[in-house]
Amino acid sequence: MSTINLSMEAAGLDRYSNPSQQARVCTERWLIQQIPCPACGASLEEFANNQPVADVYCKQCQEQFELKSGKHNVRSSITDGAYRTMLERITSPSCPSLFYLHYRPGDWTVQNLVLIPKYYLDASMIQARKPLAATARRAGWQGCIIRLDRLPPEGKLILIQQGAITPAEVIQNYWETTQRFFAQTTIQRKGWLIQMQRIIQQLPEEFDLAQVYDFENELAGIFPENRNIRPKIRQQLQVLRDLGACQFLGNGMYRKTRV
Repeated sequence: MSTINLSMEAAGLDRYSNPSQQARVCTERWLIQQIPCPACGASLEEFANNQPVADVYCKQCQEQFELKSGKHNVRSSITDGAYRTMLERITSPSCPSLFYLHYRPGDWTVQNLVLIPKYYLDASMIQARKPLAATARRAGWQGCIIRLDRLPPEGKLILIQQGAITPAEVIQNYWETTQRFFAQTTIQRKGWLIQMQRIIQQLPEEFDLAQVYDFENELAGIFPENRNIRPKIRQQLQVLRDLGACQFLGNGMYRKTRV
């Protein structure tokens, strides 16, 4: 990672009249040329055929990745593609991880690159957009938004920040740690685990059950099908305890052990 060229190659972009096509070609080409697979360090490759969600993959470990890019640094949400397609892929074993690339327009220079591993992508983070009007060319089509504000701090790794590059060994260690953390978690349980992990990171080093209950309404909004939020909170605190993310001190008190 230390030898990455942050200047993207703009040759041939004049063949595309649409600025979004130019950005897609330029950023994807740069990613394949400069960024190794975060999971194993091998080279990334472009899919032979256009995939519904994923853009590139690793031939060695078969991990898949979607690339999003923009002229602004990553914010609280990212606009994505078709809502139903995203929900299907995010709950499948082949769910792609997400890169977000922030570039400077004009000279096509990479400013920031963020990785969100597939383990932290869950249906609770996917918000449907309003369907296109009946008068639109794709009437009824419905896109989606990825709610990054529902990610815990552990769910996002900065690979490049204003020219500073994260070492490859840090990236692979992060991937392996994340993989172990979710190894025994089912897709159905993952959403609650992610949201509880996010919540306890907002609390003091030692916290009590009442402080977690303060997020009851927020969790009810994220998981409207669940009518027993407090019992679910207690259950998920036990799961986080078993995973080593917090320690039970007794009398409703907990201590964070993974920050």
